[in-house]
Amino acid sequence: MLRGIVSEFLSDLISYAPKRPLQIPQCEWLANDLKEEVSQMINEIKYSKFSHWFEIASLVKEWDNYQDGQQDSSFLVWQWLSL
Repeated sequence: MLRGIVSEFLSDLISYAPKRPLQIPQCEWLANDLKEEVSQMINEIKYSKFSHWFEIASLVKEWDNYQDGQQDSSFLVWQWLSL
């Protein structure tokens, strides 16, 4: 709808700018700024009253996979980290 409204003013831009999903630098954040925090959070989750919400072995496995270079695991790590 917004494209239709502004198309007469931005016709060149509208035709060449496809919609894109929002990208966040989660891989970089997990590899650098959040690395220690994620490890601490795994331990906190393990001993919290909410531990039954998670499969701790799966959390550890995905975190280990990510640290071993499997970038696909960053999405799963980011999901539970956001929770």
